[in-house]
Amino acid sequence: SFRYEKSRQFHISVFMAIIIVIIILSLLTIRQNNEMKVKENVLKAVLNSSKSPETAKNTDDTFTDSSFEEKQTQETTAKKIKVYICGEINNAGVYELSENTRIVDLIEIAGGVKEDAYLDSINLAEILIDSQKVYIPSKKEASALNINNEFANSESRVSQARIININLAGKNELELLPGIGPELAQRIIDYRNSKGFFKRKEDLKNVTGIGDKKFNAIKDLITV
Repeated sequence: SFRYEKSRQFHISVFMAIIIVIIILSLLTIRQNNEMKVKENVLKAVLNSSKSPETAKNTDDTFTDSSFEEKQTQETTAKKIKVYICGEINNAGVYELSENTRIVDLIEIAGGVKEDAYLDSINLAEILIDSQKVYIPSKKEASALNINNEFANSESRVSQARIININLAGKNELELLPGIGPELAQRIIDYRNSKGFFKRKEDLKNVTGIGDKKFNAIKDLITV
């Protein structure tokens, strides 16, 4: 009986010791897991803080690039004009061009002029505007109006006789006339391109903005 009691106590002691060891190991394992989680959280926080400025910068760059591209597209769209060219031109029609395009560029885009074209009456360096019509006359039309090559240089003619040929003068020359500003000079050119050459000086009164008073002020300074 004594031996049995001793054996039972021994087994109970061993069992309790095992339970205590298991509890201690469990607590150590839980503590280690908690410490590892804390370290992982700290590491993630550090990594996120280091990436955030770069991410924000990339986001700002993307926004900036997008805004720039949108603005550039709007500017490009806003700088387009449409003009109509006809007469002695190989490919007459309406063309979409960039702002500040000149008549000489339009003629090239439209395939060049025909053999019978008379270009001396046109200011090839003139800058086009939206909805403008450019008419290329023929040599026959020029001949019918008694326009000869010797009068092709309007600036030379103005300097010698102070008389401006309203069928040949460019915008700058027309502005030399009293009471003719940039807008009215452009109207004269647009009318000439649309209707053809003026057959007589009085036809200038068909241009919007030129009445009898303004015509009488310049009639002695112009010719056809």
